[in-house]
Amino acid sequence: MTQPLLEIKDICAGYGERDVLHDVSISVMGGEFTAVIGPNGHGKTTLMRAICGLIPARSGRVIFDGRDMAAMDPAARRVAGIAMVPQGDLLFPDMTIRENLLIGSNIEKSAARRADKIAKVFEIFPALASRQKQVAYTLSGGERRMLSIGRALAADSKLLIVDEPSLGLSPRLVDDVYAALTSLGEIGVTILLVEENVTRAQDFTEQLYLVDQGKVAWSGTAQDVDSAAGILSTYLGA
Repeated sequence: MTQPLLEIKDICAGYGERDVLHDVSISVMGGEFTAVIGPNGHGKTTLMRAICGLIPARSGRVIFDGRDMAAMDPAARRVAGIAMVPQGDLLFPDMTIRENLLIGSNIEKSAARRADKIAKVFEIFPALASRQKQVAYTLSGGERRMLSIGRALAADSKLLIVDEPSLGLSPRLVDDVYAALTSLGEIGVTILLVEENVTRAQDFTEQLYLVDQGKVAWSGTAQDVDSAAGILSTYLGA
């Protein structure tokens, strides 16, 4: 793509009377992985919520697939193709794997297309396919993360926002989750990743944005990270 799939232009947003984001601008190219890195509590998740419409932007623009999202509520943005995998998964714990995926695909009216999309999820995540009737709360942390990603994919998302995929997982399970994300990239899924671990983000993404104190403090490609180690260390304490 010559034009970004997602453009965030000078977004300001926050909670109540408190501003968290201050004139933040990022671009996400279609078919690529882009990462937002930065310390805890400095605006990364707030930015993702503003993109999804979960909090209103006080100013600035969210342009997705050539459309201005300003007047669109979260449900409309979801139908347009923006899906978020939040921290902590937020699955329906007493429902089965398949039932969680059916809920994720509920914006599709055609039962046949819903079945096709769920079958695609099981193709990407074969560990889930063999246990479709297993309830979500009995899954491992890594499996729940994969189910959460699969549920977002079940609605044929154009942009997948994944917030802290490694949060609370053992190193082995983190490897499994990132292997799954890599497989999504191989089939052309566009991913916007929130990650504290710079090394993980560097290995996984083409473009990175460092958000600190609600502003973009640095941006560059994965190849630029090593030369910017001093800058990143200042902000991340690495």
